[in-house]
This record gives sequence, C-alpha cells and structure tokens, in this order.
Amino acid sequence: MEAAFSLGSGRFEIRNVPTPEPKQGEALVRVKACGICGSDKSGLARPTVREIVSGHELSGVVERVNATDAVAVGQEIIADPIIPCGECKYCKVERTFLCSNRQGVIGYGVGGGFAEYVCIPARCLYPKPTNIDFAEASMAEPLAVAVGAAHLRDVTALDCIVFGAGAIGTMLAQVLKTCGADNVLVVDVNENHLAIARQTGDFITINATDESAWNALEGTEVKVAYDVVGHSSAVTARALDVLPPQGALICIGAPNPGALRLDVIEVKGLSVIRTMGVSIAEMRQAVNLLASGDVHVKPLVTGRFPLERIEEAFQASLGSIKVVVEP
Repeated sequence: MEAAFSLGSGRFEIRNVPTPEPKQGEALVRVKACGICGSDKSGLARPTVREIVSGHELSGVVERVNATDAVAVGQEIIADPIIPCGECKYCKVERTFLCSNRQGVIGYGVGGGFAEYVCIPARCLYPKPTNIDFAEASMAEPLAVAVGAAHLRDVTALDCIVFGAGAIGTMLAQVLKTCGADNVLVVDVNENHLAIARQTGDFITINATDESAWNALEGTEVKVAYDVVGHSSAVTARALDVLPPQGALICIGAPNPGALRLDVIEVKGLSVIRTMGVSIAEMRQAVNLLASGDVHVKPLVTGRFPLERIEEAFQASLGSIKVVVEP
C-alpha cells in the first residue's frame, strides 16, 4: 500500500509499505477520506526526528476483520481516533479521552489515515450515514469536539458568541442552535469563512477587522463565549470584554495564558473552561447529527486532494476551512 510519511517541516514522502494485518478485534480499513486538522498543521510544520503517518479524522470501508462481529466486510465506517483501554473508571462512564491506560491515538504513534489502509479496533468504528459522502463523514471527529463544547453549558434561550469560523467553530454554531440557543454570533477576520458560516445557519456574523461590525452585539446579551481560535491574545481579550458578569468563556484547545486576565475574570465572576478531546457519547451524537442533517458540513469541505498531492493539500489547508486527503 501507499502511505505518506511526514519528514517534518511540512515535507512528506509517499512510500510503498506492507499492508498491515489486523490483530485480534481489529478491522483493516480502506481509507476513503482523512481531514487535515489544525493539530496536524502545527505539529507537522516543525522538524521531527521520527517519521510518522499522521491523520486522525478519517472514514473508509472495512476490508477485512479479525475475529469480531462488531463490523462487517464492506461496511462504510467513521473512526474514533482514541483507542481506550475500555476498563478504567473513565472508560466505564464513556469519558474515553481521559482514559488512564490509553492504547494509542490514530495518527499519533499509531498508524494514521494518510495512507491507503489502516488497522483500527472494531470498537472504535461507527457506521457511516448513507446521506453523506466520505469527506463529509471524516468531519465527525471535529464535530464531536464541537458537541462536547456545546454541552458544557445549558444554552437554552441564551445568546452565544463563537470566535473562529473554521470547521469546528462553524459546526459549533450549528450545534448551539440544536441545543436551543437564541442568537448565535460568529466572529472571524476572513470574510469568505463568514460567508460559508452563513450558508450553514441563521447566524449573526462579525468581521473582527471592522470595528463598526461589533454594533451587531446591540440588542443581544451574550452569556457564553467560545474561543475556537486559540493562542490569540486579541480574541481572548475581546471575549472577556463582551461577556457580562457571571458569563462563561469556553476555550476549545489552548488559549493564550497571558491573555486570561485574572482581574477581569475575578471582577466579573466569569467561569473559564478549557476543553479538549472527545468521548464515545460525543462521537455517537456527532454521527447522529450528520445522519439527521441537523449539522451541515458539505460547505466546510473546501479542498480535496489525492494522497500523492499531500504536500499541496497541507499548503492549501493554511487558508481553507477543511481540506481532505482522499488516498
């Protein structure tokens, strides 16, 4: 099979390697689509001493199974990249991203989806909804991140603001609507991204480069802010500014610690929560949202590339919402 090995600093080498053999309880999956995540872009831009096959947002078709009836040959699937032990206290309550004896994460030390085939435990596979294609199906894992963030606060009848109109931010805005949020505002500096966000739902959009655009906040009372940008002092500062007393800032990923002004947080009595990783329940709900059509992801897939053009795909992803590699 062909696999794309990261050589670091954004470089890849396509190699012919043996097709892996599924172990007990595993399925051999023919990868049909694998999304490029922000963590892929940041991690692979750096030099590396270990060549890896990355990619954890994937969908495909079961090619072979080893002694398991959980999936069938020919079944179209979506993969949960976290491989939990299934026995610890966190696994028993389906908080698998906190697993204390994790067996690996697809694309991080375990063979990833930027390859023609990958072996995955059958218990980490979900049936792909028939109403979406493989590229859309590969959005399930980042959608599960959005689901987890949306459920950290009851947003029923509340106004919410999402900073970042990338894939997760735009899906989060849609999930908030399914949770009963009233006005959902989406903020970005990229007008094309905001236009795509408007295609997916009835959102108030704000171009952060236009100070007058912030007038859109008039008539709303934002109670919950979501930072889906990360590492931006300006975003964190603005989020803290727009929140009223007793509001909540939820950070997806890593906020800039220096921008979390404790004086503002203390005076306003704000709650600040950071979330990362997804649980089984969140993956299950993400798949259901794709199946029901309550979350639209087709407009978010802004680029598709074959495996042999993976370096070009990574370059394109720097200015796109979601680029997908199709091995």
